[in-house]
Amino acid sequence: MVGLCINTVPFRTRLDRHQPLHHWLHSVHQLSGSILAHEHAGLVDIQRWAKQPTDMALFQSLLVYNRYRGSSTSWPIAQLGALEISGLSVAEYPLVAMFSDAGHQLQLTLMYDAGKYSEGYIVLLSAYLDTCLTRIMQSTPDTPLEHVWQLPEGERRMISEWSQGATTTLDPSCRLLPDLFVNTLNRTPDAIALESGSMQWTYAQVHQRALLIANRLQAHGVAHQSKVALVFTRSPEFVFSFLAVLMLGAVYVPIDATHGAERIGGILSDLSHPLILTQSAHLGIVDEPAYSNSIICVDFEPEI
Repeated sequence: MVGLCINTVPFRTRLDRHQPLHHWLHSVHQLSGSILAHEHAGLVDIQRWAKQPTDMALFQSLLVYNRYRGSSTSWPIAQLGALEISGLSVAEYPLVAMFSDAGHQLQLTLMYDAGKYSEGYIVLLSAYLDTCLTRIMQSTPDTPLEHVWQLPEGERRMISEWSQGATTTLDPSCRLLPDLFVNTLNRTPDAIALESGSMQWTYAQVHQRALLIANRLQAHGVAHQSKVALVFTRSPEFVFSFLAVLMLGAVYVPIDATHGAERIGGILSDLSHPLILTQSAHLGIVDEPAYSNSIICVDFEPEI
């Protein structure tokens, strides 16, 4: 048998932003060492033990660390003049981060599935990793994790400017989503635009439902730049509502209805009580006295 017999065994780790850096690194090192006795376990068994659905991957990214104790010229096999050694790295997972430590330098190679990740996303990810590693090298062992995981300087500056109400000028050639939707609607009104389970909606049907919701929003005073909270789970109603808000030039604030009443209430409070679009199934988490006149339940509309 030729080759390395290595079985990739995943494990879970927790992040506590207040935890000191060296404590977290030590805990991860200890945890990774503790699984060595279980490397014989198959991924199918691990998935069953973790009670994870069989159609859901245990992990979609892989971190590989290689440490080289010398240059290739010091390897005896490389001294065989008649033997030429070459290799090709192939990523078996959607995203693989491979660190190569030669002692005097650390090289990072990112391999990714271009069908799942764009080049721009990978460039941004590499900037995150570079910032994180730089912060680790500059930090003391007692530095809390929240001071290590930081955005790159350019992105922090952009977020800071946006949070202060900074404006930007769109490229004249930039086409907005409502315009793109209407163009497609005009070309192929009967084409399928949305599917959910066994249900289907054409572009014309999606547009009709979005218009009905937009009319309701206008009746409640929603106009350009008004804030509208969308409290939904993943559903067709969210798509209709999202498009309706964009049609009016308003601002949508997506809120996952599974987050719980306390967290959702905090978000709504920060938004200074915006108009709320939701479904009857989620009324229990938003139906507070303060919002009683600010809720539109889309599945209460007979036309919808």
